[in-house]
Amino acid sequence: MARLTKFIVILLVLSVVGGAVFLTTGEFPPPSKSVEQVIDNNRFKR
Repeated sequence: MARLTKFIVILLVLSVVGGAVFLTTGEFPPPSKSVEQVIDNNRFKR
């Protein structure tokens, strides 16, 4: 049982480290769609 627990913990740690490395080194393109929204003047306090 301890062997299985150790294997699962090591697998979990490797997955977290691998995911962190992937997110920090990956080059993800920024969103290219611009968003424009009109806000009513009534929403601003005077």
